Amino acid sequence: YQAGEWVDYHAAAIWSKIGDDQITRFLADPSIFHNRGGLATDTTIAGQYEEYGLFWDSAINDVNGGLDRVARYLKADEMTGTPKFYYFNTPQIEPFVEEMQNYRWDDKEGVKTALTEKPIKKHDHACDVLRYFINYMDESVEPLPINRSPQWLKSKQSTNSWKVV
Repeated sequence: YQAGEWVDYHAAAIWSKIGDDQITRFLADPSIFHNRGGLATDTTIAGQYEEYGLFWDSAINDVNGGLDRVARYLKADEMTGTPKFYYFNTPQIEPFVEEMQNYRWDDKEGVKTALTEKPIKKHDHACDVLRYFINYMDESVEPLPINRSPQWLKSKQSTNSWKVV
């Protein structure tokens, strides 16, 4: 994403990166499917991309659930010691890493609840993409049974938690 650039610029950048690869799915923020102008003849952003041969699927835009999933994917698994998601430390990924390190919750005064707590919506495009990707992965693939010992389950059930894992 490059701020201040139009669909034609981004479409050309996407096609240059795709090359001959066969991409089966493009996920996008659901807002690109909304008619912004208010007229029935106005074209959506998704419609503009279609003019360049790029067809998008609406991403699952569940913010709090998605952030919870991202946190679980980044956390090291108790059995393997590795997370479900990790990235290669290359110069191309540095903007993503910087954005992840600067991602913050809005700390306005007031009582916080799961329904009112929201991240600051600034410089968060890569974080949104990661959330869309992980939401898609969690929703698309039937999870394999987790091979855990009964002791692990009993320890989770004995905690004072409303949610049994």
